[in-house]
Amino acid sequence: MTVAPIAFAVKVQATKDGNGFYDTAPVGAGTIPLSGAVTTAEATVATDVATLVADGASPTQAHVNTLNTDWAAYKTLADAYKTAADLATAANVSVTFDKTAITTMNQLRSALKAIEQQIRGSGLLTA
Repeated sequence: MTVAPIAFAVKVQATKDGNGFYDTAPVGAGTIPLSGAVTTAEATVATDVATLVADGASPTQAHVNTLNTDWAAYKTLADAYKTAADLATAANVSVTFDKTAITTMNQLRSALKAIEQQIRGSGLLTA
């Protein structure tokens, strides 16, 4: 079974706490649908629409019901993508990981440390 990645997001504030670290505000967390699932659902809806078009002026109720069911499944995935996009837009830092591959805090710390080193070496940010 393939598991969708999990995303967490925070907004780093302009103020600092007593230890000199910037304050952060949690924005939220959510599951991001796998792109393959969305692509499949989209193709299914497109096929359903083509079937209705082929029906001409007299679409069958069964074809309408099929489209309605498949549209609902597609809309659920699309809404989840929108939620993830809204999360990323509201935040200025996001972390996404596969919870089947990253199962311990030590693994996550190692990954975040590696990302920090990549960013540090890129010259994108000042100290």
